[in-house]
This record gives sequence, C-alpha cells and structure tokens, in this order.
Amino acid sequence: MKRENESYEQWLAKVKTLQPAMSHPEAVTESILKRVARMSEKREKRKRRLLRITVWLSSAAATLLLCLLIADAGLLPSAGTVTAEQPILREQASRPLPEHWEEMNRKEKSRYLADRYRQRAALRERRDRNSRHLPSLSSEKVVPAADCLTIIH
Repeated sequence: MKRENESYEQWLAKVKTLQPAMSHPEAVTESILKRVARMSEKREKRKRRLLRITVWLSSAAATLLLCLLIADAGLLPSAGTVTAEQPILREQASRPLPEHWEEMNRKEKSRYLADRYRQRAALRERRDRNSRHLPSLSSEKVVPAADCLTIIH
C-alpha cells in the first residue's frame, strides 16, 4: 500500500509541475468559444420556433373555443323565425343579478351563473324540441324576430 501511495504521490507531483504543451492555446480557446456560441444560437432558434408554434396553436384553439362558446350560448342569431303567437317574456329576455351579488364570493357567483346557463340551455333545448315536433299550421303568421318585440309583463 505504501508503495502505491508513494508512486501516486510522485505521479501527482509530476502532473502538477508539468505545463500543458500546446502550440496555439488562444486559437483553441477561440475555437471552443465559437462552437459554444453556435450551439447556443441553434438552441435559441429552436426554442423561438417552438414558442411561435405553441403561441399560434394556442391562439387558434382559444379562438375556436370562443366561437363555440358564443354559438352554444345562443348569442349568434339563429335562422329560425318567431311566430306572432310566441311573445318574448320579460323573464326570458334578461334576468337581473341577485340583490346580494356584491356579497357573494367567487364560488357562489360561479355556481349561480352556471345554474342560469343550464336553465337557459334546457329552455333552448325544449323550445327546439317543441318546434321540431309541432306540425306547422298554415294559418300561423310567421314574422321575423326583429319585428316581434311584444314584451309581456
């Protein structure tokens, strides 16, 4: 063991005293720095390209979801018409927010709005289902929705 330690110590002392033998150390350093810079530029280009693709895809998805939400909420005008016998009730046109809206926390507001949305969706579904199943009467006068502004109190 002592012999191995001595040979190791001798080798270590020799390594510490020897200087590296390079003909042009500055050229090697410059070459290394240039390669590192090129690798870094390539990596940055890839990151930027991936970021652009991600931003584009997420904005396209957000736009699609927004359009679907608007269409589902019924905010887009439908191709159907309203008959004169189907007046628009004030309760169906709009409903004010509850009186204690300001005191409600975020979860309660969310629950309230979700319930209203479900009720309106169910109403729309029932109205669509009824309009599909009812035979059209020739005596019924059909007027565009814009002309039918009868509001019942």
